[in-house]
Amino acid sequence: MAAGLAARERGVALVNIAQPFKQSGLLLTCLKEAGVETTADFPGKTLGVWFFGNEYPFYARMAKLGLSTEGGAEGVEVLKQAFNVDPLIQKQAACISTMTYNEYGQC
Repeated sequence: MAAGLAARERGVALVNIAQPFKQSGLLLTCLKEAGVETTADFPGKTLGVWFFGNEYPFYARMAKLGLSTEGGAEGVEVLKQAFNVDPLIQKQAACISTMTYNEYGQC
């Protein structure tokens, strides 16, 4: 849905005829050893983010939390994540983007 809204904003003539989920299945899934239990633990961490429209909800949430996405001790470092769980397995990020119906089960 986020990618569709982004395309629409760019002027693409799209019409949403079905929304199969009541809410987004997009999650941030974190390594337990990374010490992230709540959003208050995000500062200073690297977070894996899918792009191609999925970054918009992430950036909106970080803005609402008052967190910079430019890195540093008071903000978060954004890792442009491929559509897999490798950054979590390889410990490149404390948290990564997952979907409830797919990648979450791979972690």
